[in-house]
Amino acid sequence: MAVWYSEMNGKQMVSAHIGHRTSSRISRYLRSADLIIEVIDSRIPYTGKVCGKTDTFREKRRCIVFSKKDLMDTSEIQEWKRFYSERGIKTLFISLRDNASSKTITKFLSSFTSEKRTSLGVVVGLPNSGKSMFINLLKKRHSAPVGNKPGITKGVQWLRVSKSLFLLDTPGVIQPTKVDEPEIGFKLFTINAIEVREDVLQDYTLKLVGFIKERYPEMLYKRYNISGETLKEQSDLELLKEIGRQRGLLGKDGIVNLHNTAMFFRDEVGNGRLGKIVLENISDIMRMKERRDESF
Repeated sequence: MAVWYSEMNGKQMVSAHIGHRTSSRISRYLRSADLIIEVIDSRIPYTGKVCGKTDTFREKRRCIVFSKKDLMDTSEIQEWKRFYSERGIKTLFISLRDNASSKTITKFLSSFTSEKRTSLGVVVGLPNSGKSMFINLLKKRHSAPVGNKPGITKGVQWLRVSKSLFLLDTPGVIQPTKVDEPEIGFKLFTINAIEVREDVLQDYTLKLVGFIKERYPEMLYKRYNISGETLKEQSDLELLKEIGRQRGLLGKDGIVNLHNTAMFFRDEVGNGRLGKIVLENISDIMRMKERRDESF
């Protein structure tokens, strides 16, 4: 850690705090909503889940839309669909960059409504999960937001998705305020859902390098021409420095700027430039369950 700090020049970032907090503007609409649509980054299909953790969601009809399918290692999709289906939760994996996806989303959401009554839906999720892209995609397909409609709260904008379903056109941001387990923090950091202190940046970035080296070593070869032999011989810190040297992320003294390299590598992974990944599989979750002795 001392080496990292000296090379980082002691810069500090915002600390990840401790639970989940819903933006106050959205909280009141969650209580009256008929349907909660949770948008989760496909690469953290369990860690990204927030519904069910608070009383606000517990008694609601809810579904999960897994966004950023285009960035996910899709070999895991069927396992995760089965995982949630066994728990009575319907799911949809989708790429929000494809405008054609709006038709699929509309059909999926319509399955939760009845033509006999109007249903109100609210979209929620962690920061950077794709909530706004989800709503904007539906806006392109459907009419402009509506406000003063029978049975719909005045003074807010609702988007009509079907004859019987209206969505609040502002997503609910569920802010992570409890990141007391490094494994969870690492995953949220990787998809850019939290900011962290400099010392935590060290831990999470090196863990990310080690994760990619273990599960997706071919990506490091294709992107940075790092051979399998080098991966075996070098530590995670040495690999990170090599990436920094390759990309010219050097300080005035010619030494790799580890802060900039760490942020660069996180963005490379998070934006999918290395390739499609998933940060957790069912086996990972079951091991965590056994370790923490908790139910799902």
